Amino acid sequence: MIEISLIKDKTNYHKENLDEMENLFKKHFITHENNELENMFKSNVPQIRIHLRLVHGILPTVIFKAVGNDMFKTVADEGFLKAFLNPATKETPSLIFHFEGEIKTFVSKIHSIGKEQIKLGSKTLFDRLLSLLKNEDLPSLQKESQFFEYVNGEWNQAEKY
Repeated sequence: MIEISLIKDKTNYHKENLDEMENLFKKHFITHENNELENMFKSNVPQIRIHLRLVHGILPTVIFKAVGNDMFKTVADEGFLKAFLNPATKETPSLIFHFEGEIKTFVSKIHSIGKEQIKLGSKTLFDRLLSLLKNEDLPSLQKESQFFEYVNGEWNQAEKY
């Protein structure tokens, strides 16, 4: 089972833009409201965080790809992009995908004002995560987090943000 939460930045976005993003997101997903996550991920700069938490077991590749395709359709929607790229501040917004498993956590950020960069980053994200998971040695028992940022058309390892 997977829980999906859209964590809205109520400080740096106007309510109507948040509502637009949420409505488009709910066309493809049943979301899990989580006030604790919204409080934990408050930001001084505009960001929208999509939090996916794997509740039990592992997600089969075909389902993971289907979630990725629906996520891309949502993020690439013109209405979503227009609302996302119109924060209440002049700062460049970030779209953050936060995948939380039982042992591994992957946090990936697309920081851009360009629609095409956001589309390309979100389109390649799930394939990138699948390749990371497939190429990994036996999982350790320690909880581990990895951070990535989409820069100049490539996913690169990043420092914690």
